[in-house]
Amino acid sequence: FIKIVNKPAGFICEDVNVRKILGPQHFLIHRLDKETTGLLLIAKTKEVKERFISLFSEKEIEKEYLALADGIYPHQTARKETFLEKKKSFSGQTIWGSSQSQRGLYALTNFEVLARGSKATFFLCRPITGRTHQIRVHLAELGHPILIDRQYAEHFRCPIGFSR
Repeated sequence: FIKIVNKPAGFICEDVNVRKILGPQHFLIHRLDKETTGLLLIAKTKEVKERFISLFSEKEIEKEYLALADGIYPHQTARKETFLEKKKSFSGQTIWGSSQSQRGLYALTNFEVLARGSKATFFLCRPITGRTHQIRVHLAELGHPILIDRQYAEHFRCPIGFSR
């Protein structure tokens, strides 16, 4: 009824792209940012897609992501609760940020530190909601942007360089 696919970086999560690869009777259940790698759920029928979308809406599905972030986060856990809105554009992409009022889309993320290095922190991220760029925005606003994420950080304390 579903397929679980390992999404590579650079793949744009749209139904048309999924169908090009898997065939006409495949439906994207959720999305990941273009440069994010991870598992995608693909439904084999519209009914299965709608059921999974309902489960996501009802918060019945838990999501977990790993992120290597700049700097040393001093606490073991964090909770970031904001309202996200479009702020500006950067290289053709929309930049999101927290609203100073309660305008925008409600976003909640829980974070747990898995490891700390000398210049970076490895987080387990659990978004409760599923907003565009939610984890990226929340980590940047905590002062620990995802390493190499130039959309949400201009400078990094960590000197480690890599392409993604």
